[in-house]
Amino acid sequence: MKKLFVLILFIASIGFSQSKVIHAGESDWPNDTIIEQQNQSTFKSSQIMACAANTVFTTGYPAWTNYWAGYMFMVNNTSTCTIIVNCFEARFQGTSGYRIYTKVGTFIGFELLSGTWTLVGSIPSGLASVSTTTGTPIPIVVGVAIPPGSSQSFYLTRTDNVVANRHLYNTGSGTAGVTIYSSDANVQITEAEYVDPFFSALQIGSRRPSFDMYYDKICGVLPIELISFTGIKKTCNKNLLEWSTATENNNDRFDVERSLNGLLFDKIGELKSIGNSQYTRYYSYDDSEPHVAINYYRLKQVDYNGSYEYSSIISVDNLCNKREDIHVIKIINIIGQEVPRDFGGLKFIYYSDGNIKKEID
Repeated sequence: MKKLFVLILFIASIGFSQSKVIHAGESDWPNDTIIEQQNQSTFKSSQIMACAANTVFTTGYPAWTNYWAGYMFMVNNTSTCTIIVNCFEARFQGTSGYRIYTKVGTFIGFELLSGTWTLVGSIPSGLASVSTTTGTPIPIVVGVAIPPGSSQSFYLTRTDNVVANRHLYNTGSGTAGVTIYSSDANVQITEAEYVDPFFSALQIGSRRPSFDMYYDKICGVLPIELISFTGIKKTCNKNLLEWSTATENNNDRFDVERSLNGLLFDKIGELKSIGNSQYTRYYSYDDSEPHVAINYYRLKQVDYNGSYEYSSIISVDNLCNKREDIHVIKIINIIGQEVPRDFGGLKFIYYSDGNIKKEID
């Protein structure tokens, strides 16, 4: 079954894993930093956290003179193993919010078709550039898997259109989406195209954007293939989370985590998984106490030996500032009996947004 994209969650104890950093925009890498981990637990603490915690990886980029709001590029997996793209660091100017989108295959022809892309995650305004010559960590766990011999496109874009906040790049020398300008033993990165925020304006012509990509190479059996993870607001105080898996191998459970800012998460529940399966499995979870705000969710997949991995982040808007979203749940009298709306006397009206109103007729 063809999927928009597949997020593959994996365990440390199965197969061989190798973590690397590839620096986009350079033709040779005498000072490359390569981190190899044989244990996935070590990888989580050193590689994912390093990318999100502003650990410095020397790339030696100059302060580039060209700039645009966001760019689309393609990553080709040239290895015989699965590549997991974990996170990015970009070189840009100013301070803004950030979004990362992805789609299977090429971005050519889809630059302004937002419906063909999937939002991996976003952060609110306030991400400040470290400098134009140093990669700034984007605190979004991407977690996108690229099967052997396949390609995946990414769209890294700011959330405003202020010139002072734009990305830095050099003009490309080939064809966007075709010409390879960065590569190592496992992946190739094509030249990009620059697009204004939210797919609104395409600048035709190849570009060489400035970013670092952190990825993991997984060879062996993959225990989890997460097909989808979605969330919808059922009422102002209830959200429904649903996800499905294509395969499972030694999977113990899913922890459901929630956040107010998309960065700091708390566990709000868990579901035991099927464990082992070669068929599509469906799961759902009701959050009956969401914050009156935008709620961010992610799944923590935990296998039998305690190893774990996170899904991408989704969001549900529970601001509930529209009157049509608020409705009466029940009406009771002073002794707790449910009564009709036209009941005469003291009554208490319970609303879906959590408010209780007292009335006397």
